[in-house]
Amino acid sequence: SMDFIRNRPKDKPFLCYLPISKPHPAYYAEEDFYNAIRPDLLPPRIAAPGADARLPSVLDALRAEYRSQDITEDMWRDIKRIYYAMCAKVDDLFGKVVDALVEQGIYDDTLIVFFSDHGDFTGDYSLPEKAHSTLQDCLLRVPLVIKSPRDVPAKQGLRGHLAELVDVPATLYDLL
Repeated sequence: SMDFIRNRPKDKPFLCYLPISKPHPAYYAEEDFYNAIRPDLLPPRIAAPGADARLPSVLDALRAEYRSQDITEDMWRDIKRIYYAMCAKVDDLFGKVVDALVEQGIYDDTLIVFFSDHGDFTGDYSLPEKAHSTLQDCLLRVPLVIKSPRDVPAKQGLRGHLAELVDVPATLYDLL
């Protein structure tokens, strides 16, 4: 992507779509990113709820399949640490793409959309990864960052609203 940005035709607009497969199982992180995550600062794990929580039974089936009862707290913490390390790598790579835009003098004129399709449990609810039939916050609260070009009026700030990927095309059409 950085090479694409640096070598793009200078007389035409361009689109660079960069699908990054991490963070995603299988969990793996390079040592420098892994060591950058302090386990003592990770958020505590949300325990598996009791039957009175009335969550989909598929979660119980997944816990049985993953043998969650055999996973220690240290192992759960390491799963979360590796997941955060994978996120840190994505942040680092994205920063390099932004640096290439700045280096080329086109950052202010560029529309950037950064998003994820889902989060993972990373030990919450005694599960290691996402499930398709449930809607816990750890699966839903993922990044959606939109930076409009300098000449496009936009209200800056953080939002706590629910958005879906289906909302992204309509937003892009409005911006374009």
